[in-house]
This record gives sequence, structure tokens and C-alpha cells, in this order.
Amino acid sequence: MTEARLSECCRDLARLAAPLQEKYGHRLSVRQLEADFRRQARELDSCSWVLLCQRQGRPVGFTLFYRWGEVLYGRAAGFDYAEVEGTAAYFNLAFYLPIEHAIATRARRLHLGLASWGAKVLRGAELEPTWLWIVPPRRWRSAWPRLARGQPASLRTWLEGELGRVTGGLAGPEWERPERPRRG
Repeated sequence: MTEARLSECCRDLARLAAPLQEKYGHRLSVRQLEADFRRQARELDSCSWVLLCQRQGRPVGFTLFYRWGEVLYGRAAGFDYAEVEGTAAYFNLAFYLPIEHAIATRARRLHLGLASWGAKVLRGAELEPTWLWIVPPRRWRSAWPRLARGQPASLRTWLEGELGRVTGGLAGPEWERPERPRRG
């Protein structure tokens, strides 16, 4: 495992991120991903932390984090699946080494990202709700109810169905959808 800044490895990260994106139904080319990583590097390189897993000097897996204040935020990951199959690369890159790094650098919090909730909860992560109200542009307002129809009425019910008993229950009113804000 080696550490790097984002600007040092954009091309490798793009090559490794593309298969993961495709696995989850996102069709982004290596070129598109590289351009995105380069844009991020222009603005955030000084707070980037990339952990690279290498085989014979060639990157075969990575995780990208950003440090802001005392918080380490997981942003992206990628793997050469043929090279890391049967290894602990995923768990080392996604969980164990970032936890060690957060402790060593005295980060007060570690955000592991939005995906793979079950695996994260099984390793002691706590889920926290984050809410966002979207006010669509006028031209989308008539279509908005149809677009939003697939969203769960209760985040708590949906998560408990997704994660089963792994979470030990989602206590607290913060897991229920808040009331719609009223216009002032």
C-alpha cells in the first residue's frame, strides 16, 4: 500500500474507478472519470489522501479521501477486480487502513461514503440521516411528482428493510422525513 495526492494518480484512479462505476450501472468512460479527478485535484489536491494498493508496482485498487478540518471524507474507490479477487484489498482500502489513518492523524470523524451500508454497519459504522429539500426549476415542476414517486415515504422503514436487524434499530425522530419547510 502506498499513499499519494490525487494529482499524482488521476489516470490510474480513473482506470480503476470505471469497472466499479459500471458494476453499479453508471456508464462513465475512463476519460470522463480522469477529467473529473483532474477537476477535483485542481481544487482539492492539498486536502486529498489516496491510498493505493499495488501489485508489482502497478495500482490495482484505491480509495480517495478528503480531509477537511478534523474530518476525513471518503469520496471514491476502484479496483482491478481480476487482480484483487480473493484478497483483502477491498476491506483494507475501504475500512481498516482509513480507520488506522484517521486515528494516526487524529481525525475526529471518518465518513466512509454513501454506498455499502451493510458492510459498514457490520464493522461498527453508525448511520446518520442527511436531508435535502429540492426545489425544481419551473420547467420540471409538472414532472416532479412522477420523478419523485419512487422515493420511500419513510427512510427508517426503507433502511430497516434493506439492512434487516444489522443496525439494531434506527432510533430517533431524525430518521423520519421532516416536514416540508414553509415559504417565508
